[in-house]
Amino acid sequence: MPGVAERFRFSEVEKDSTEYMNEVKKLCKVYTVGDVNQGALMRACNKDVLAANLVEAMTLIERQHNMLINQRVQIGQHQSYVMKMQEDVIEAQKQTLEKYTATVHGLKYEIEKSVQNSVETCVNKSYNGVVESVQTSVESSVKKSYSDVMQSGTSSSGSATIGKETLKTVAKQVIAEEELSRNVMVFGLSESEDENLPEKISEVFQQLDEKPRFEAIRLGKAKSDTVRPVKVTLSGTSAVQQILMKSRKLRESEKYKTVFLSPDRTAEERTKYRELVVELKRRTAAEPEKRHYIRAGEVVSN
Repeated sequence: MPGVAERFRFSEVEKDSTEYMNEVKKLCKVYTVGDVNQGALMRACNKDVLAANLVEAMTLIERQHNMLINQRVQIGQHQSYVMKMQEDVIEAQKQTLEKYTATVHGLKYEIEKSVQNSVETCVNKSYNGVVESVQTSVESSVKKSYSDVMQSGTSSSGSATIGKETLKTVAKQVIAEEELSRNVMVFGLSESEDENLPEKISEVFQQLDEKPRFEAIRLGKAKSDTVRPVKVTLSGTSAVQQILMKSRKLRESEKYKTVFLSPDRTAEERTKYRELVVELKRRTAAEPEKRHYIRAGEVVSN
């Protein structure tokens, strides 16, 4: 942009140019610059007057030419200044991006470290819980076995043999229960030869607003007139509990209202549950006006 002195020169040249044009129009006795032509000048001026006007015009043109050169230089300087500013802005953005990237990498490392520590803590807690459960069950079973042996008069060698077998049995039982606690059984889910079972289970869980990691498999041999249940293995018991708590939402879905979810059970528990289902059907048929359901291992009617 031109400075104060340069703007003053603009104003001065504009003033001198206006005065010169007014004098020429007055000399030629016309009202506009467009009416000034060679004939009008020849009629109004002699050679001396024309020469003086030509010199004055050349002086104004030279002043305007010099100002244009100065403006060209100033425009070049202004462009250089703008380019320098752009380079400074780009450099500042680059430095900001580098700081941001370093911060993000630092946060990522802290998060990964925190997650790893949390996972290790959970694994240790789960392991300690299993160990404590095994220990408690073994101690209880050994005490019971010892009491039974004492009452029946069995020898001490027999007691030792019973203790070892009990230990194996209890350990297997605890491990089996731990594995069962991570399973969800899905009943009534339609079956086809070329089905994508993981995709079907994912759609069921989406109805419950859940997206857990899982493995799924159909149980038993395929039969044309039977829909096999699906065993779904999840990452832990908390995921199982969360899904079972929301399983009632399936009743609200037209597509999955006949699908039923339940925890995985031992053979003994399955036998007992079948007996409860038989009793539930019997009461429903006998007293249809009441509401019947299974809760806490028994059939409740109200």
